Amino acid sequence: MVMVGVQGRSKQSVEDVLAFYESHFKDLQWLASTSTDADGSTRLQAGFGQDTATVTLHQLPTGLTEINAAGVFKVED
Repeated sequence: MVMVGVQGRSKQSVEDVLAFYESHFKDLQWLASTSTDADGSTRLQAGFGQDTATVTLHQLPTGLTEINAAGVFKVED
């Protein structure tokens, strides 16, 4: 199992970034669900088999969208 993560910012809205990830996981045929955290962040959780990914999106005061993504994946030789 490997764990990977990435942080970034986008000029796109939370809704646009969320739509991108929802489409991506749908194309992979992963099951995905969204929720809203107490701080107003949007969280997308997706998985297929033992592989899982979580994307958290937060609108910054600057207007940028903060993106935090992490995943755990089974790697086979």
